[in-house]
Amino acid sequence: MVIFNWLSMKMKMVKYIAISIFWLSASSLKAQFSSEPDINIAVDIVYATVDKLHQIYVITPDNNIIKYDENGDILYRYTNNYLGAPSLIDASNPIQILVYYPGLQTIVTLDVTLNEIARTNLVSFGFFDIKRVCVSNDAQIWIIDGMDFKLKKIDRYGKVLRESEDLMLQLGRNISPVAMLERQNKVLIMDANLGLLIFDNLGNFVRTEPFVQAQTAMTYGGKLFYLENQSAFSWDIDSDARWTVQLPDNLPADLVSYAILPNAFYAFHEAGFLVYRMR
Repeated sequence: MVIFNWLSMKMKMVKYIAISIFWLSASSLKAQFSSEPDINIAVDIVYATVDKLHQIYVITPDNNIIKYDENGDILYRYTNNYLGAPSLIDASNPIQILVYYPGLQTIVTLDVTLNEIARTNLVSFGFFDIKRVCVSNDAQIWIIDGMDFKLKKIDRYGKVLRESEDLMLQLGRNISPVAMLERQNKVLIMDANLGLLIFDNLGNFVRTEPFVQAQTAMTYGGKLFYLENQSAFSWDIDSDARWTVQLPDNLPADLVSYAILPNAFYAFHEAGFLVYRMR
């Protein structure tokens, strides 16, 4: 599943950033996708993600959240103009979908039909400058707290369960996170300037991987997945093994993000999304 953000003030900074769940083996990475899209949907997009069931979630400029099935048909919609503009969707768990509204520092949890089932106001718990949020593997919440520069794991009542050291002291500079997720007991943060920041599931900083800058995609299974020219690369964090897959030709010039799941490549651009099946 894959999470992305390219709001107008950050479009250049986060172009081609993606968060993908990638379950393909090394051998399957050598296969090619179809040259023409199997699905081509027109919709204005400011954010999009895909869950592990190949369901697509889109945030539109008028703050609507639209859920599509794997064939590109609309399933459900959700709108909450009171909370302002949502900045991201975390669909790691397709039955409990996290939506973040940074203006009011509020997290909304939606069910499979995009009905609201919970609302968490972070300000009421004493958090006033949250840079990024994501769901943890045990259904809690990771946040990046801009007040004390720490990565924190909190429960739904605001209790801090885990936290890192001061990241500014550890890294020597403030971070600019553009994506975050937890996969296989690792918390992965993509920073616009520093690259990939890797933490364990206790909030301890492990290391930085700066080699691809902001074109890196963080992936399932301890792997990175990133786009470069017309090829995509999978990089195993632990073994340093790398594989490639040839992407479709003639991708949109305004491509702002992408996602790869088993047997499908998703290309998101400002006016819609394309889905290419693996041949």
